[in-house]
Parts: sequence; structure tokens; C-alpha cells
Amino acid sequence: MPDLAADDNIFRLALTVLTAMNERAPWLPVTYFCLWMCRLMGWMPELGHCAACGLDLRGDAVYWSPTADGVTCKDDRRPGSRALSAASVVESYRIARTPLAELAEEDWPAARSADLRAFGVGMLERHLERRLRSAVALQH
Repeated sequence: MPDLAADDNIFRLALTVLTAMNERAPWLPVTYFCLWMCRLMGWMPELGHCAACGLDLRGDAVYWSPTADGVTCKDDRRPGSRALSAASVVESYRIARTPLAELAEEDWPAARSADLRAFGVGMLERHLERRLRSAVALQH
């Protein structure tokens, strides 16, 4: 955000996530933050259809590229694309509709939706045009 920009939604998101990170492992709060930040900034692609051919991807894995907008089907995936499992796509819809406190009642080990977390971080890094050092630290 630009200096001194007032945005209540982003402030509430940051406060909620920071509170959650003090109470539990970081995997869910980081995933939640990345996806919601992308949504709030207008960077979250539509995950239900291929950006290249329009194929309905609901129930299938999708492919995303750290260098291009949208997601694609397997046939239209771009060089360097990474898969996002169908289960993680469903998880992204849950995150968009469920408060963090409610999701936190479930077990969220590092392996749960790791591809979704990588997708969220990748979207942020693409639009911010730089690597997030905190995301690198979480990989170790």
C-alpha cells in the first residue's frame, strides 16, 4: 500500500492475521493473508475457467504461471507453470467465505494446501514485482 493510504479492509486483514500468527503455526494465516490480499487488490484470478480456452476447470487441477495472468488447463499451461490441485482450489473458495478464526479450528500443518500458499505468494510477488523475503524464510 502507498504510504499513509487508508484502507480499512487491509488494516483488518493485517490485524486478524497477525493475531492468528501469535496463537498458532503460520501456515493458515499466511495462506489466508496471501489469498485475501490478492482479492482486495484485484489480483486474484478466476480459478474456475482456463484463461486461454475458457474450459470449465471446476473439479480439476489448474495451472498458474508466476509470469502471466489467469490459470489454465493442462493443455494450455505456460512454460514454467505450476499445478494447483482441485482440493486447493476448493480450499481457496472456503478461505474466501470463512472467517480465519473458524478455519483455525481445523488442523493446518505445513503440507496442507502448500500449493495454494505457493500460488498466493506467487501472485503477490508477481504484482509487487519483487521476492518476499518472509516467504523464503517460511520455506526452510
